[in-house]
Amino acid sequence: MKAEYNTKLDKNIEAFIQMRIDGKSFDEIATELKTTKQTLIDWNKKELVRNAIAEGKAFKIHTLVKTYKFDLSNRVQTYLEL
Repeated sequence: MKAEYNTKLDKNIEAFIQMRIDGKSFDEIATELKTTKQTLIDWNKKELVRNAIAEGKAFKIHTLVKTYKFDLSNRVQTYLEL
């Protein structure tokens, strides 16, 4: 039973991290995961969780920049063409 609990907890923390990366609020996440906002705040206080969220957000931004070609070289090329 203890291993099952830890697995469910780990899955909830992973879901929490992904939802924070996606920009969802604590209230939205608490409703979706059927947990309290205080539990989410406690999870968010863990350095490992905060680092995972920060890395996920950075990766998401980097992907958007590359997808829509907002990087410096493409902006300079566009200005030169104008």
